[in-house]
Amino acid sequence: PGDTAGSASYLAWARRWLMSRSLADAAATALDSNPLGDEESRKVEKPVANSARCIELARSLFGIEPLTGSVRDLDSYDDRNFYCKATSSRPELKAAADCHACGDPPGSFHFVVKVHNGVESLSPGFIECQNLAMELVRAAGVWCPRALPSLEGRQIAFAEQPLADGSVRRHAVRCLPYRPACLLGSALPGAALLRELGGVTARVSCALSAFDHPEAHRTFIWDLAQTAAIRPLLPLLAPERRALIADTLRDFESTVLPLSDRLPRQVIHGDVNDQNVLVGPAGGGGEGGGGGEGESEGGDNGGEPGCGGAAVLGVIDFGDLVHTWRVNELAIATAYALIALHYDSAARASTHASASLSQPSLSQPSLGDASASGEGEGRGHGGGGPGAVAEEEAACALVSGFAEEAERQGQPLTDPEWTALPTLIACRIAVSLCVGAYSSSKDPSNEYLQLTLLPGFKALKRWRDKPAAELEQLLRRAAA
Repeated sequence: PGDTAGSASYLAWARRWLMSRSLADAAATALDSNPLGDEESRKVEKPVANSARCIELARSLFGIEPLTGSVRDLDSYDDRNFYCKATSSRPELKAAADCHACGDPPGSFHFVVKVHNGVESLSPGFIECQNLAMELVRAAGVWCPRALPSLEGRQIAFAEQPLADGSVRRHAVRCLPYRPACLLGSALPGAALLRELGGVTARVSCALSAFDHPEAHRTFIWDLAQTAAIRPLLPLLAPERRALIADTLRDFESTVLPLSDRLPRQVIHGDVNDQNVLVGPAGGGGEGGGGGEGESEGGDNGGEPGCGGAAVLGVIDFGDLVHTWRVNELAIATAYALIALHYDSAARASTHASASLSQPSLSQPSLGDASASGEGEGRGHGGGGPGAVAEEEAACALVSGFAEEAERQGQPLTDPEWTALPTLIACRIAVSLCVGAYSSSKDPSNEYLQLTLLPGFKALKRWRDKPAAELEQLLRRAAA
């Protein structure tokens, strides 16, 4: 009240938000009739940018000066992400809790410049939703990036950027701290690390339990509550895989959907996967912990931090936030832990240190190497090794870690959640396989989209070897 400039600024924002909201409503209506509408749009609306453009945006929007030769294009699902090592005179970009200081040269920092796809750029309210969620997770003691302020003091900047068809759009741009670390997908996830990951996932879930935002209430094909929406994609799969996933869908409809009204709902991160979990030396986790100055950045100088005895350092990529069943957070984390067991050892070694916002590794596991391990192995980890665990052991470790932390925070899993969990774990793998196959058919040059296809099929096949009721009892006993 009485702040004329502030009121004018708010009204301008409100007008933009209402416009984006009407566009988002139209998109949601289309998605209701075509569940892949959002996925299709994201592929078409992926911005075109190069390293030179990244340097321009870094300077003009955020006041950072990338060092010569440091800019790298990072893997991304549907955005454009650029890593850079840069200097800046702005103290608000240098918080110690961001863990992104460089030792070489002194006074430089690791950053990611993220150019959002056109779908999210039309609805910046969802990007705001991500920013707010990240703040809550950081406040709960789990490291994740934050949106760094632009020169105008905004967490979301905008810039004109072309699409593949040559048309120019106004795209949202964010700058975020990049924390050098290993990805979980590059480590051998033993039981201790998976149990810790379960606890961290529960802390994320609890941190978001009281959070809500209009943009989190959306129709989203990756939302496990909407698993049945993948049925039209089954023809894209080979017969054996098609039959396995069709059987999973039948269990979802007969076992999980009848429990829908009894499953607690909240906003979840929605993508705690092996490419979005940062790990590093034990003792380096938490806000302001290790992973900052002096740690090598994978691919930058040929080194990579060792992941032996690794601890969970943080979680990245909040682009799948959605208001859904609470148990989906645990199901998703467990599903990807099972998939990660089937990365070939040579492929795992090729995944370098990284901590960007979206699908960050500078080199990804090779599907060719993964396929060489064969589908008939009795355990995960194609290459074996002292850290290797079997599927049931991995699931029990992660779920028990989650259950213990959730109980400690007064948010224990309910009986309906325990009953739904084994099938929802299978559902996430099935969704990943179907949407991955679809997306890969639309963007065959993007190797990231193929990352989980073969390992995912192996993981799903093994997980479905036992009835869901038997798996439920196994997980309950481990948590007890």
